[in-house]
Amino acid sequence: MPASARALRATADVFTMALAKPRPAGTRRLGRADLEGRMRNTAARTGDDLGRRTLLTYGIFAIGGLIAAAIGIPAIGSFVLPTLRSGKTNFVPAGTTNDFAVGQPKKSEVTVTKRDGWLELRQKKSVWVVRKSNTDFTVFNGTCVHLGCAFSWQPGQSEFICPCHGGRYSIDGKVLGGPPPRPLDTLNWRIDGNNLLVEYQDYRQGVPSKEAV
Repeated sequence: MPASARALRATADVFTMALAKPRPAGTRRLGRADLEGRMRNTAARTGDDLGRRTLLTYGIFAIGGLIAAAIGIPAIGSFVLPTLRSGKTNFVPAGTTNDFAVGQPKKSEVTVTKRDGWLELRQKKSVWVVRKSNTDFTVFNGTCVHLGCAFSWQPGQSEFICPCHGGRYSIDGKVLGGPPPRPLDTLNWRIDGNNLLVEYQDYRQGVPSKEAV
């Protein structure tokens, strides 16, 4: 029943009761002004009760909506966000082919862009390029596979050496000594015109298998 109808019905009940109730001896009959005053008070109380009930109903619905959102948003995110997150980059330039001499490993800095949700993160990464012939290259991720320290090429020893824990690698990335659990991580590459492009990727450290992260 609408609020206005309830208020009208309550007012009518008060009016009827006032007329039907016997008047005790020594009391005066209620006048029109008295009845109208009581009717206004009853209508006001009824309206207040209805207002409180309406507010309580809205409050219950609002709390229910917040609970549903708290449960639903993480569930949706678990399905949507993995599709927006990527640790892998596109091919990025590492230099021109003329920058690298055959048989002389050279370090190069590349700029990689990784997508995490709606964010794009730009980072500088190191790679080592070994030119084996005019058309053949090997590109290594620039971090030691043991614990991620930066290694370097030592021409006098013809080895890649990690200064942190003494890891040693040959020019083709094989382990020569120290704690590294696997060879250096190689990266995909391709030639575009006169540019050497590298597909940068990080890998899990300290494990014997090559696992992308």
